[in-house]
Amino acid sequence: MTEPITIMIVDDHVGVRAALRSLLALQPDMKVVGDVADGAEALGLVQRLQPDVLIMDVVMPHVDGIEASRRIRQLCPSTQVVMLSMHCTPEYVQRALAAGASAYVAKESAGTEIATAVRTVHGGGHYLSPKVQRGLTPSAPL
Repeated sequence: MTEPITIMIVDDHVGVRAALRSLLALQPDMKVVGDVADGAEALGLVQRLQPDVLIMDVVMPHVDGIEASRRIRQLCPSTQVVMLSMHCTPEYVQRALAAGASAYVAKESAGTEIATAVRTVHGGGHYLSPKVQRGLTPSAPL
């Protein structure tokens, strides 16, 4: 049996962290190794835990998810980042991807998409929620 994908969750809402933990616990190929409430805490813990994948909220106190992702990708280049946010505007998505995120998942659809996003980035790919993709696609002329 192969080793499970190790995951750390970073979100300032305890309920979101608990829901993600519960959801990911149902995946036989995944293991949550830690969770914290903000980017500043994540910076310290990620170096110690060295997770395969980090699920990161965008908007948090102290150090936001985009800045934390930028720093974490420098500290731990093998850790892939999945951004998770209710803010799916092109500006947020582009900033997150520029900071080193490999995926951007809309919070409203996280329950059905988060495991897919984790597996995709762990395998070296990129993932964008369909809602995020629609926001980045220019509108067709009428």
